[in-house]
Amino acid sequence: MAIRLPKEYEMLCNQCSMSLTGGCTVQGVCGKDPNLNSLQEALLYGIKGTSAYYYHALEVGYDDPKIGHFLAEALYSTLTNVNFDKNRFLELILENGRVHLEAMKLLDKAYVETFGRPEPVEVPTGTAEGHGILVTGHSYKALYELLKQIKEMDLEDELKVYTHAEMFPAHAYPELKKFKALYGNWGGSWLHQKKEFAEFPGVILGTSNCVQQPTKAYQDRIFTVGIAGLEGVPHIEDYNFEPLINRALETPRMKAYDGGKLLTGFHHTNVLAMKDRLLELIQGGKIRHIFVV
Repeated sequence: MAIRLPKEYEMLCNQCSMSLTGGCTVQGVCGKDPNLNSLQEALLYGIKGTSAYYYHALEVGYDDPKIGHFLAEALYSTLTNVNFDKNRFLELILENGRVHLEAMKLLDKAYVETFGRPEPVEVPTGTAEGHGILVTGHSYKALYELLKQIKEMDLEDELKVYTHAEMFPAHAYPELKKFKALYGNWGGSWLHQKKEFAEFPGVILGTSNCVQQPTKAYQDRIFTVGIAGLEGVPHIEDYNFEPLINRALETPRMKAYDGGKLLTGFHHTNVLAMKDRLLELIQGGKIRHIFVV
């Protein structure tokens, strides 16, 4: 059954100066109708996701100019009175899907060639003796630079680094897990970060989405780097983590605690290498449910 929105909710366009009072909910002098507005919004949502993968590939020195060219073209097309052709917007949305896949391939290539092919690994969810640094977000580049500086400062016995939320799979990459300072994972989804960050006694580093404005409980213990930024929070420039490391050494030492382990590292190449065995288990009824995330 189709759901039809009330007419005043069919569109909300904030594109130009004419929408200054709160956005156009009906067709204005520019001529944009609700269907065109929806297509433009869908394209914008899509290129935001593509840009994220592309950005992280660029962080480690990998580029595909065709991706950047498409993102510029797609973004420009949404400006006021540039393109009102709905069919062309449909094509741009479909093309973004294709470019998005290329961006994913580029990022996978970038991370595998930079940090090694992921390997299945069990990750501790407890804590180790020493001061703690919790890293959240998507930037493996930031995590690598932090771990490298801790090693160069000969602080791997004093400082232990924990991943949070989307950073969890980093443990599977050989060039990251080789660092003695990288210990385990703390917490779960970014949705619970305000509670989990408050409970973490050490320093927190936000490297990308998803960071939330901090509470007073950890306001003086959080930093950002790269694309991430929070109001009133120190930002690390040029991957110089010395201020963060010094602040971490001022926080209370964490005690050793065994919290069990989680498994990660099933890169697509690892899954494909086991395809015959997986098919055998599926056909034999041993594997009955498969979740694709």
